[in-house]
Formats: sequence, C-alpha cells, structure tokens
Amino acid sequence: MAYLEIKNLRKSFGDNEVLKGIDLTLEKGQVLAIIGASGGGKTTLLRCVNFLTLADEGSITVDGKEIYSAAVKYTDKQLRQNRLQFGLVFQSYNLFPQYNILKNVYLAKNLRLGAQAKELFAKGNPHRPACKKSDWLKKERRQNVEEARALLAKVGLSDKEKAYPCELSGGQCQRAAIARALSLSPAVLCFDEPTSALDPQLTKEVLNVIRDLKAEGRTMIIVTHEMSFARQSADKIVYVEGGVIVEEGTAEMMQNPQTEGLRAFLSQEEENETRTANTGESK
Repeated sequence: MAYLEIKNLRKSFGDNEVLKGIDLTLEKGQVLAIIGASGGGKTTLLRCVNFLTLADEGSITVDGKEIYSAAVKYTDKQLRQNRLQFGLVFQSYNLFPQYNILKNVYLAKNLRLGAQAKELFAKGNPHRPACKKSDWLKKERRQNVEEARALLAKVGLSDKEKAYPCELSGGQCQRAAIARALSLSPAVLCFDEPTSALDPQLTKEVLNVIRDLKAEGRTMIIVTHEMSFARQSADKIVYVEGGVIVEEGTAEMMQNPQTEGLRAFLSQEEENETRTANTGESK
C-alpha cells in the first residue's frame, strides 16, 4: 500500500465542480510535483488534502490509516488531529507579523501544550508524570524553543531568530514558513507555489532548502510553476487541467507530452522562464 493514497477526491463550489475525481498515490520519501495552468484545481486539491477545504467525495489515507472520508462526519477535534499529518507552506508565507521568527516557528507547538497537559495529567492516567504540571509545561516550552532554533538553522536562518517578518526578504520569510511547517513533524509536507512571489535569486534559496528536505527523505507535494525544478527534483509529476489529472508520470513525461493541453502549457512556461532569465523579472 502506498504511503499516501487519495481516492476519487471531488469538490464543488455551488455549481462549479473544481475537482472531478482525483486519484493519487505517493510512496514515503517521494516528491510529487503538481503542475498546470491557473484555475485548473491545483490549489483546491492541496487545500482538500490539508482539510482547509473539505472534499465532497473521496478519501485520504496516510501510512495505512484513513484520515479523511467524505462519508464520515468528523468532530472539529478529529479534523485538527488528522490535519497534523500534513504541513502546508503557503504562497504568501502567512507568518504572524507581531511575532519574531523564532516565535512564529514554535508558537503552534506551544499552543498544543495546554490540551496535551490536560490529557497527560488527568486523574487516573497511568502515564501521568511525577512532576508538577507547571514544571512539565516549562520543560516542554524550553524544548519547543530549542527545536525551533534547530529548524531555523536547517533553513539557514539562525541569525534571524529575533527578526520580524517585515525585516526579512521574501525568500527568508518563505524559509521561515518552511521551518514553521516542519515544527509539528508532518507526515507529508505541502507547498503551494512557494516561489511565485520571489525573484530568481530568492527562488533559488527556497528551492535549495526543498532539495535538502528531499535528500532527508521527506515526503512532499509541491504545486509549482518551476518546470526545471519539477524535472530535476520530483519523483512523480501530475498535470492537472479542468479538475482532473490529464497526465501522470516522471520527468520523461515533460519531454514527451501526450496531450495538446500539456504541450501548450509547457511551451508557455518555457517562454516565461526564458523571459525571466533574460530580464530578471519575477514571474
């Protein structure tokens, strides 16, 4: 069984059917690139995978456990718990401007401590720690800060932990967002156009971090318009058009597209990349 399995995912907004039955599988440690023109359903697919939007039909299984089925009514608590299987790096960073970069990374983990402590220190819990709850919380918070520092080091931002998002470049903000997504140890890390707002140099910084994560064996899904990156770094590529997967394969698929839609899309992207390389403009 595949590590990630998506079956018959469908989503409509009113009369507009955006996803028309998506089937995908991904092995542990593989990188999947999702390509296609804007409006084809790529971002909606990513949002459904992360439960930011709930699919109308279909199911999602991670490591043999079904974590979403449209036929099941989940509580908010169950959805929050299952959502932890995925980490999402947004196109526009979505960092909290009022917090420094270090706090942006450890905040989500700290916010979970209250519920964890309540469960751990409940009366009758055979695994209840011998220490006081307050001491346990202090220890966990210190550990979360140290783990956040280690993640910032991983993405090359050790010297920026006290900086605020407004003081960083776009590439640095995106790398901080990657560290934040990693903080909850997701089974699958997802990226929604992580370089679309960046110039070529900052794009290179972010893509290098993603390549390092691939080398570590991270399972990732990346919605991208960086065709060279998809060719070089993705184990699997799917071309989405009109809410369906039109073509699926490896980098070979991009050398020999079988449909007119993919041929036209790749031709347009090549023109965009050439223009960007020649003018230095951001796509």
